[in-house]
Amino acid sequence: MLNPRHKNLDLSINITHMDVVIKKISIDTPVQTSFGTMTERPAIFVRIRDDQGTRGYGEIWCNFPACGASHRANLFNTEIVPRALGKKFKSPAEAFDQISDATHILAIQTGEFGPIAQCISGLDIALWDLVAKRHNMPLNKLLNDTSGLINVYASGINPQGVGDTIAELQDVGHSRFKLKIGFGRDTDVKNLQAAKDTLLDGQELMVDVNQAWNIESALIELPAILQFNPRWIEEPLRKDAPINDWLAFKKACTTKVAGGENFATTLEFENAINDQWMDILQPDTCKWGGITKCYEIARYANQAGKIYCPHSLGGGIALAASAHLLAASGPHVSGILEVDNNKNPLREDVFPISPIAGQISLSDLPGLGVDTDVLDDYFNKPDD
Repeated sequence: MLNPRHKNLDLSINITHMDVVIKKISIDTPVQTSFGTMTERPAIFVRIRDDQGTRGYGEIWCNFPACGASHRANLFNTEIVPRALGKKFKSPAEAFDQISDATHILAIQTGEFGPIAQCISGLDIALWDLVAKRHNMPLNKLLNDTSGLINVYASGINPQGVGDTIAELQDVGHSRFKLKIGFGRDTDVKNLQAAKDTLLDGQELMVDVNQAWNIESALIELPAILQFNPRWIEEPLRKDAPINDWLAFKKACTTKVAGGENFATTLEFENAINDQWMDILQPDTCKWGGITKCYEIARYANQAGKIYCPHSLGGGIALAASAHLLAASGPHVSGILEVDNNKNPLREDVFPISPIAGQISLSDLPGLGVDTDVLDDYFNKPDD
């Protein structure tokens, strides 16, 4: 899975130190979705060190409920650390596979598939960050010899003050916007009209239903949404809706269908592609798969003629990992990077970005290019 020019590099890691920290930020404006409201922003950061003294940083998904952050941090310490600390792996991918296999029965026995996968993802991101730093190159260049220039879009737009929010985002360099819907037709149409009225020539709109519809309500609501010509409709149905429901929605939908942030196996992505109902693949790097598996999904999407657009609604490492994966996904990257528009110092201070005409350019800093001084300060001053 490496850039062919770097296929002979030593990717082995001997982990000599591991720790994890929880940080939580209160927010003035809650983040609203069809399934609930976020009133604070938590993040779990992972830090590892190898026998050469190189450090790597990762992030474990824990967006909601916020109380789940403590559980995941404890799970990392009790179940992942003993399976990784003091061990030597030939590569981050080998570590991912071995630890996933070693915890599989535990996940079955406890029903903790999601939290365990998220802990492994956080470690995997840290391992790839470490390896890229050791070889003094940005992660995207280690994976693939492609440009660091990528397109971005602003997400997390709440169902109040939509026009004003988009105008503010235009002022800071955004040109693509994703609006949350699924709050009822009147609210959705009013907000979509406000968004459309605010867009400038050439700017784009996407919508995210957050699984709020069933197939019956989806087919009723769809015509009203399609009149606004969104680039895609994201998660219109529940992830576990019957395949016939997804096929019926795809047949009725005249724009692209997006999803995948809640998929937790490669097979789910393969089935969605092979069954021809998903156009935009959106794995969440911190939620499942880390760099190892999400890079495979990105390449598979490109080969299948689909589009890889990583999902990200976490802290700065989540955004950085997604950015590097998107940049590495192919020589002609058609996907766009999700950038949460809601205020979150755990993202902005760790991986600050400044879009210009809807694009960002990754730095030449080694690894993920995140601010390790900020992260180390978090580890020195944990919240929990």
